[in-house]
Amino acid sequence: MDANTRFHRFRYYLAKGFVDVGDNVIDFGCGTAYGSKILSEVALHVLGVDFAQSNIDYARLIHPCDNVDYICEDIEKWDLPECDVAVQFENLEHLYNPKAFVEKLKEKTSKFIIMSTPVAVEKLITVNGDVQADLDSEHHSVFDSPDVVRSLYLDKDWKEFWSMRDGVTFIAIFYKK
Repeated sequence: MDANTRFHRFRYYLAKGFVDVGDNVIDFGCGTAYGSKILSEVALHVLGVDFAQSNIDYARLIHPCDNVDYICEDIEKWDLPECDVAVQFENLEHLYNPKAFVEKLKEKTSKFIIMSTPVAVEKLITVNGDVQADLDSEHHSVFDSPDVVRSLYLDKDWKEFWSMRDGVTFIAIFYKK
């Protein structure tokens, strides 16, 4: 397993520590779903969501679990279901309007949001007051510091439990008071 894969799996094992037996978890941007499988070892139910149907097909084939469902959705247009824990690793930067998505996510999540995203990229532009990527086909939003990311999540109801930065990756756990 290469270092990038180990670091990505570390995030799922970190998230697993915040999942209680009986929790409903949504894994946003589940990819091929090895992380959803890790979370399912504790959760009552995991919903793995990805934008790419090929990832969902692979997840269903390789990681079938009785307490996991996989669906293909555009999470910015989707009416999010309620959950106890939301996991969103490396997908915030793919959104056109991360601020609106995070607001919906905070309304629908009852305990924890565990996330990671790249920060401090070089090409930045601002659209409607939000920092956006310039000419990037996959990353539609970029964040120039952890504080910019934090500002999306923190409010009177949501607080930061823990965060770290490793290179350009920012990982944080937010909890609902």
